[in-house]
Amino acid sequence: MTTGEASATLSHIPIIHVHGSLGKYPEIPYESECDADMLLEISRKIQIIHEVQDQTDGFCNREFEQSNELLNQAERIIFLGFGFHPDNIRRFGFFTPDNTVARDIFATAPGLGLIDKMDLVSRLKPFGIEPEALVRNQCNDFFSHVIGL
Repeated sequence: MTTGEASATLSHIPIIHVHGSLGKYPEIPYESECDADMLLEISRKIQIIHEVQDQTDGFCNREFEQSNELLNQAERIIFLGFGFHPDNIRRFGFFTPDNTVARDIFATAPGLGLIDKMDLVSRLKPFGIEPEALVRNQCNDFFSHVIGL
């Protein structure tokens, strides 16, 4: 696949960063060196999990609300580099056994030992996410080894 073909394919896949983003590439070059002002500017676009405030009357931010809308429409859900913190799963307002039963769900989970994977599987079960959703591949290998678009 050429770079143009890959870019066209990716443009049809919604990617939502619920905790913010460093910026769109290539507008924000992902380089190892940057000055303090640039670093401060891009760091303000990120929210750590405990910085996101839950709401009693809806979603905690537009990204979680948008995620919920897309999850409800999706037949296939793919998590890349997602840590499955219980607060994040809850904030989607979507994951229940009834909502997930007819959907294909995949997630990268590289480097998990047996005990960590068993712990994660037990934490995800009440949300309707089955053990086979967790694959050991890195994000870079996921599409070529696990699932085709």
